Amino acid sequence: MTVLVLVVMLVCYLDQHSNFTNHSQANNSVSNFLLTLLIVVIYKVFNMSLNKQYKIEAAGSIVAGILLALFANNVFAQEVTDPAKRAPQPAAHGPSLESVIDAANAAVEACVDKDQHAGVSVVDSAGVLKVLLAADGTSERGVVSSTAKALTALHFKKSTSQLFTEQQTDKALAAKLAENPKFNPRPGGVLLKVGDEIIGAIGVGGAKIDEECALAGINKIEPLAK
Repeated sequence: MTVLVLVVMLVCYLDQHSNFTNHSQANNSVSNFLLTLLIVVIYKVFNMSLNKQYKIEAAGSIVAGILLALFANNVFAQEVTDPAKRAPQPAAHGPSLESVIDAANAAVEACVDKDQHAGVSVVDSAGVLKVLLAADGTSERGVVSSTAKALTALHFKKSTSQLFTEQQTDKALAAKLAENPKFNPRPGGVLLKVGDEIIGAIGVGGAKIDEECALAGINKIEPLAK
C-alpha cells in the first residue's frame, strides 16, 4: 500500500511539474522512461521470492532512487531552459556604437544648421535601439516619431518616404500601416545598408526636413559600416 501511494504521488508530481516548468520534449522523454522503469522494477520485485517485508523495503529504495534521478533530471532541464543561464546570444548584425553616434550627431547637426530641432534614432538589424539623440528644443513627439520611423523602415525594408507615397494607392499597405500604432510612414526613416544587406535604420522626427537630415546621417555612417 505504501509503495502504491508513492507511485501515485510520483505520477501527480510529474504531471504538475511538467506543466509548470514547460520542460523540453527530451526532458519529458527521460521522465517517462524513468517512470516506466519504476513500474517495471516494482512489478519484478513483488514477483520475486522474497518475504513481504523485504519486498516493501526493496521497492521503497527503488522509488527513492528513481525519484532522486527525476529530481536531478528536472534540475538539469531548468538549468538549460532558464534564459538567465543560457549561453549569451550574439548581437544582431549592425553598425558599431561609435559609428551610430557619429551618424546621429550628423543628422542632428544637419537639422540644426537649418534651424530645425529633431530627434534621431538608430536601430540595428534586429530593431534594437542603439542611439537616441535629440537637439535642444526637440518636442517629445519628434523624439518618439524618430524611433517609430526607423523601426517602420526596417520592418518594411524600405524608406518611410517610399511607404508614404505607396500607401496612397496601395490599400493593403495602407491598412497594414494603420493597424499598428507603432508604425510611422512619414518621411524620415531610411535603411542603413552595406551593399545589399540591411544592417539597421535611422529615423528622424520633429523637423520639416526629416529625410534630408536622416540621409546626412546615412552618408556619415555607411562608409564606416563597410
